[in-house]
Amino acid sequence: MDPSEEFTLTWLDYLLLTLTLGSSVFIGIYHSLSKNKPKTLDEYLFGNKNMPMLPILFSNIASAVSCTAIVILPRETYYYGNQMMFVPLAEIASLFCNYFFFLPVILKLGYTSIFEYLEKRFNKFTRRFGSILYSATQILFSLISIFAAGQAVAEVLPISFFIFAPAACLLCTAYTALGGLRGVVWVDAFQATIMFISVAIFIITGMFDVGGVNKVIDIYKKGGRTDVDYLDFSPFVRNSPVTTWLSSFFITLISTVINQGIVQRYMSLPSYNKAKIISIYTGIGNALLYFLPVILGIVVYATYYDCDPGMSKLLKNTNQLTIYYVIDKGRNIPGLVGLLSASVLSAAFSTMSTIMNSVSAVIYEDFIKPLIPWELTVSQSNLIIKSLVVIIGIINALGIFALNDVGSIYQGAIAGGFAGVIVSLWLGLGIQSAVSSGKIKYYSKIVSTEGCPPNITENLNLNVTTTGFLGYVPVTFDEDLPYIYRLSFNLITLISLLTSIIIGLIISTITSNNEEVDDSLLVPQLRKKKKKVLESFEEEEMERLKAVS
Repeated sequence: MDPSEEFTLTWLDYLLLTLTLGSSVFIGIYHSLSKNKPKTLDEYLFGNKNMPMLPILFSNIASAVSCTAIVILPRETYYYGNQMMFVPLAEIASLFCNYFFFLPVILKLGYTSIFEYLEKRFNKFTRRFGSILYSATQILFSLISIFAAGQAVAEVLPISFFIFAPAACLLCTAYTALGGLRGVVWVDAFQATIMFISVAIFIITGMFDVGGVNKVIDIYKKGGRTDVDYLDFSPFVRNSPVTTWLSSFFITLISTVINQGIVQRYMSLPSYNKAKIISIYTGIGNALLYFLPVILGIVVYATYYDCDPGMSKLLKNTNQLTIYYVIDKGRNIPGLVGLLSASVLSAAFSTMSTIMNSVSAVIYEDFIKPLIPWELTVSQSNLIIKSLVVIIGIINALGIFALNDVGSIYQGAIAGGFAGVIVSLWLGLGIQSAVSSGKIKYYSKIVSTEGCPPNITENLNLNVTTTGFLGYVPVTFDEDLPYIYRLSFNLITLISLLTSIIIGLIISTITSNNEEVDDSLLVPQLRKKKKKVLESFEEEEMERLKAVS
């Protein structure tokens, strides 16, 4: 029997969960009523560009780490080992890209919607095409995030998922609409703290139960989790250091570098120098918060190395391994399950609030504002933005039920964007279909039931008590499966990106009239007048600092 069926939450679990939800709403309401409440559009979207550095840092970290990372990364580390270490390493690489290439361009331009860049670089249609793709994918991502968090929490709460998840959506919508960016940032800072503390406690208590750090590492090594071919460049393995790093790197670029929500936070700081400092600490913080679930996965393996919950049928779905582990430990440590629920919800809320705030800004700036023939007043603009936040929140709440059931150079940009989306959908659906139908079979590192109690193993009818691989973990394919569907799912993002770039460049080259490109739209390393541009940037920076002071 699944132990979660016998588990009962304690008053401490309920208290921790209630405090997390209540504090998030309280912070949002406080910032909507305080003397710093947003009165203008600039204050609502950018916190009047005088936000303190620390909450922006924690907000960036909280927004970048989804609840799936907290739940799935330990599971992947448990079954596949050291490859997952390359996820936080990718965060460090993206830090350098952001610092040297993206920040100098994005903050210099200072656009409310980052897709205004596409209009300046290409044309209005390209801008709106990018905005539509961004808005649709971000709303879908926030829906998936809150759906996953709701399912995880509903596993332990005596309440229906279809009541709790929509209610959580509306709760997040309320504090996002009321508090604006300032409220969202301070709530994110609180939630990031919850995430750090929760995962750290899971790790420390787990290590103590196993017998200390050395014992955990020894078990982990004996289980073959450190036996990884770091020079494996095969595109057909499930996880390799190379494919894991590439996937994480490009996903990180999309989610934490060229992301409207993150850019809004950088623009809310009073100076460019502070934005650069925060970008460095954001990369380090993201790497740390991704590294902690990997360490947790090592601890979970050391706990169940001789009685695997999946193989012993104690756990029906191994994707719920982290939840199973915390529930199992929560029997002896009151409050542990409440912490898990709080951390998972914090990650989902942070993702959702960031998306609602940023997507509402994009829709307002790129679609509504250009279509209205008169100049909007401050109160009208604020009302529209808040209404958009509420609409997106309602879409998420209702979407939970649906998800359960189931010209010139710009021509190149458009064609590339379409091609990237099509390739991503084609490969993603094709690979997933092959896995579901059994044409692709994934194996794991070694797992065992040798240490399980007799009352668990006697009815399993297993021919072996140990399965899996100590070293190289193979993937098997049916002979009739096309090679394109044998590619690792980790490569989908990279292939889609390269498809967009290549097709975009080809069509742009064919249709281009050799238009001169504004230097301000290029990364500093490609500008013709580097020194002059940098001097101008520094002069503007001094003016901004004087104005703020």
